[in-house]
Amino acid sequence: MSDKMAFKRREFVRLSVAAAAASLSPRTFSQSRGASPIKLGMVTPVTGRFASYGASAIPGAMLAAKLINGGGGIASLGGAPIELVIVDTKGDAKVTVAETERLINEEKVVGIVGPFSSLDALAANPLSDQYRIPFVSPFWSSEKAFTLNSRYSRTLNLVSSSYASGGVNMLKVLRAKYGLARKVALVYDSGEYGKGASAAARPLLEAAGMVPVLDLPVTPGASDYGPTILRIRDSGADTILAGFYFQESVLLLRAADSLNFRAPIVGMGSGFTDVRLPGALGPEVAARALKAPVFGTATGMRLDTKYAPLQKLLKASESESVRPGNTPGIELQWYGLAAQAVNVFRLGLEQAASRDGVNLNNAIAALKLARGSDTMVSPFYDPAIAWDQAGKPLNQVPSIEQWQDGKAVIVYPDDVATGGPRI
Repeated sequence: MSDKMAFKRREFVRLSVAAAAASLSPRTFSQSRGASPIKLGMVTPVTGRFASYGASAIPGAMLAAKLINGGGGIASLGGAPIELVIVDTKGDAKVTVAETERLINEEKVVGIVGPFSSLDALAANPLSDQYRIPFVSPFWSSEKAFTLNSRYSRTLNLVSSSYASGGVNMLKVLRAKYGLARKVALVYDSGEYGKGASAAARPLLEAAGMVPVLDLPVTPGASDYGPTILRIRDSGADTILAGFYFQESVLLLRAADSLNFRAPIVGMGSGFTDVRLPGALGPEVAARALKAPVFGTATGMRLDTKYAPLQKLLKASESESVRPGNTPGIELQWYGLAAQAVNVFRLGLEQAASRDGVNLNNAIAALKLARGSDTMVSPFYDPAIAWDQAGKPLNQVPSIEQWQDGKAVIVYPDDVATGGPRI
């Protein structure tokens, strides 16, 4: 990417977040019947290499708050409106911890939407138990975070084990139907997310008779993935199982294209099916690289969804200036999951009829958001959103998407597939 293109990308993200913030006017908070606003903190990257996630999540959270306030606020608390207090973590765990403490101690928030990454969760989640303030994150997915045994922190995103099981299930399909996945390369970033996904994948691969011919961690932030592709090629692998964030997915695909390496890639994460992928690769590279074929474990949160609660959210977003399908770079997954997090707090506050952190946390822990209900915009839970005592989500059912003719198509499982795999 040229310096000019990089500048435009950073500028777009900055403007997108600014536009999203402007869309939630102070008048939204004055619609209550005299009750003071209920403050929710939101800790997310707005600048730095992960800024695009914040740019997508912030307008989703704001729309959810706007809809709650427009509907009369939190009825059990006298119609009190939701007020989001958003901070920029810059994608840095130390900043995340500092800003989270500031939100709790100075802004007096009743809960936190976040934190962002797996590293952020490991650093900041202990604060939820220390201060007895519930955290609900749209983002992080590391299994290691659950070893903290936090009783106040939860995530909504597909967790590493769900991403891994989805990826291995797709490998089984490729082996059974196409004779592939005889020699699998397991490649992943060496950060918490990649280590968690690969750790979850190994026993599943072994049970399926797919012991990797290569097990390769890659340092996050590396700019050249050519050596990684060469290691994969030299291993004799016929299929790649990869665990990376979006940025690293782009670099891996670029390197594979430059070396004309076309083995199928199955991603343990949404990075390989992210709607931004063709644009990030560029038209010429995308036309070649996405024919590899390229699959990715996904949430099923798509603009063409048939899932009614998500359709309803998208319909409500049509009045917003920054929204998926209209604003380039706004990814529906993070938009929808951020809205889901705000809805979780709304339901918890209604049930608790209290702003107290302990009461609110107990109410959230007891929630069972049924698939298909209006406030359940996440389609990858069945029959309901629920968490275990350590905050790990239960009942996750991921789908697999493949790039076909320039768009991502659901190819697994069969009951939700909109097309079949192409090899």
